[in-house]
Amino acid sequence: MKYLLAILLGFTVQFSFSQLIEAEDISHIADFYQKHGISIDKVKNLQLYEEAFRWLDTKYKFGSKTENATDCSGFVGNLYEKVFGKDLARSSRAMFPQCEPVESKGELKEGDLLFFKIWKGVISHVAIYLQDGKFIHAAVHGGVRIDSLEQPYYKKYFYKAGRLLE
Repeated sequence: MKYLLAILLGFTVQFSFSQLIEAEDISHIADFYQKHGISIDKVKNLQLYEEAFRWLDTKYKFGSKTENATDCSGFVGNLYEKVFGKDLARSSRAMFPQCEPVESKGELKEGDLLFFKIWKGVISHVAIYLQDGKFIHAAVHGGVRIDSLEQPYYKKYFYKAGRLLE
């Protein structure tokens, strides 16, 4: 596959011609992430951020996994398939054993999965880690959005993080 090396906002990224987007789109995406506390110069996987951006504001619907409406595991599964070419289980609880544990929040990397025990003390929510404590997920209230592990609600219900097993 042919690759284009481009300079984007002062740092170098690599992406395929088939995924080439307009410079103004990249600038719009970069502005959005910076407003949400995401340092675009720390991005290691541009495709993850591009795909995540496409899903922002998709409404939440339990059991759904389309770009019109999705639940947390549907969103995570779709994004993982598109960005990493990996098939994940359909529920957050079933995704957990597919991962190796990430022992501390300081070891988190882009694309790691975050698991939450929100409902009845069992794993009931999954999100994708971005950077600096920020993650993207499909929330019951607000749909696909970016939140922080430092927010009291997510701090309270955070269970563990995992990295997909190879």
